[in-house]
Amino acid sequence: MRKILLGLTVLTYWLSGSFVTSSVAGTLSDELSISPDKTWYLLNLGDLPHRARTRSVTQRYQSPILPYQLNPLGMSLYGLPVTDQLTLDIQSPLSSYAEFSLEMWVLEHVNTPVGAALWSTDEASANPITLGVWDSRVGWGPVKTNGPLLNVQLKEDDKYEGRWWHLVGTFDNGEWCLFVNGEHIGCARAQNPDVSAVAALGFTGHEPAMLVRDLLHEASFYGSALGPLSVKRRFHQLVETVEDGKLLDDALHITAGPWLQLPTSNSMQVLIETSEPTSASLSYGSENLEHLLSHDEKTRLHRFEMTDLQAAKPYFYQIVLESDEKSVVSTPLLTFKTAPEPNQPVSFAFLGDTEARPFINRMLGDAIWGERPDLLLLLGDLTDGGMATRRYEWTHEFFPWHRCAGCPNTRGSSGW
Repeated sequence: MRKILLGLTVLTYWLSGSFVTSSVAGTLSDELSISPDKTWYLLNLGDLPHRARTRSVTQRYQSPILPYQLNPLGMSLYGLPVTDQLTLDIQSPLSSYAEFSLEMWVLEHVNTPVGAALWSTDEASANPITLGVWDSRVGWGPVKTNGPLLNVQLKEDDKYEGRWWHLVGTFDNGEWCLFVNGEHIGCARAQNPDVSAVAALGFTGHEPAMLVRDLLHEASFYGSALGPLSVKRRFHQLVETVEDGKLLDDALHITAGPWLQLPTSNSMQVLIETSEPTSASLSYGSENLEHLLSHDEKTRLHRFEMTDLQAAKPYFYQIVLESDEKSVVSTPLLTFKTAPEPNQPVSFAFLGDTEARPFINRMLGDAIWGERPDLLLLLGDLTDGGMATRRYEWTHEFFPWHRCAGCPNTRGSSGW
């Protein structure tokens, strides 16, 4: 009977083209918080390029560099070939768990067929498992000749905000269940997994500059099978984090900047935003950080103006931010140069229409950085819309232009 019901559920989904809404008892309590046993933050928050590598030292939430490969498996799924792979450090084999869950938080903001998946990489196993999305087809479970055990074709409109996929696959003593954006898709029974390692795979051949980090922003492992209410609550947690303009939900961090702007021959402004209200102090100087500007009022966005500077001269600066909980985060020691005196030559770069594809911005940013212009003029269409309801277009796409730590120097992986 269970198999019949599962078949009817999947058939209903295919015929309707929309989510099968699960029946979940209870309410989403504000006090209920779902915490993974292991989380990998894959959003591209690496260092500045080349020898300017300082960000990961001060931004403590930076994930460790993971082993990275291009074209690792020579395989494809649903017509999309694997383009890159990041190996994830699961502490013990999944086969040692009677139950577990895998989770993906994916930002798919392109109009070409791409995909990302968690995939078992144990060469000794004849039964790999996967959880992923391939051009709006989602799947979970042991991989068969026609794809994962559970797989359904979704619509673009099924993504949260038309951009985000939240996938959860659970395993509980032979039963595999799939959830998408908080809703239950279906369950099926199959053999237990034989998995000792898991990798994040990119299927991004239609976006040659894209890497799996540009799609998969967060992946998590749970040593239990999440129930429908826990999955729904977890989806809402991630949505709230994104809508609040945050990259993470558990640590003070810089969400935008520092952003230098409006340079003159004797002044420079800098903006910086944090995940929660902070006080801020800016130290700067030409040889030592002898000047100090402070903002005691706690707010998320801080603007500083450094004045009485000399024309066409390099300066150093650093910003330290502290929250009410006494959490502290700082920028690296950074530099800028003031504008020259009037009628003196300057070099500058033009850049426009940076919306939607941050991995392209990384390529352009790296090329511009190599020329070392005096300033950059951004001409408009910085994001798709800039609406307050889509702050992630700033926090998750526009500002993370920095180099992907550990990524190769091909396929457009480097940047500002």
